[in-house]
Amino acid sequence: MNETALVAPILYTIPEAAATLRLDVSYCYKLAQAGTLPGVVRFGRAVRIHRETLEQWARQQAGNVPTEATNEPISMQGRR
Repeated sequence: MNETALVAPILYTIPEAAATLRLDVSYCYKLAQAGTLPGVVRFGRAVRIHRETLEQWARQQAGNVPTEATNEPISMQGRR
């Protein structure tokens, strides 16, 4: 078995980032172009997203995420 297949990539493509965030790919491209999507790394015309930065940002955007042990509801106060 190839051990590298078990390791998560350091950088996501835009479609991978969109799938992680469960957003439309074209919307993620717009966020990256606008500078709203964190962790954007450019290699010429290629755009990649730093995985850990994206996941940390998503957790911050989500606010209080319930843990599996408590199953507490997600706080949506002040969110639209």
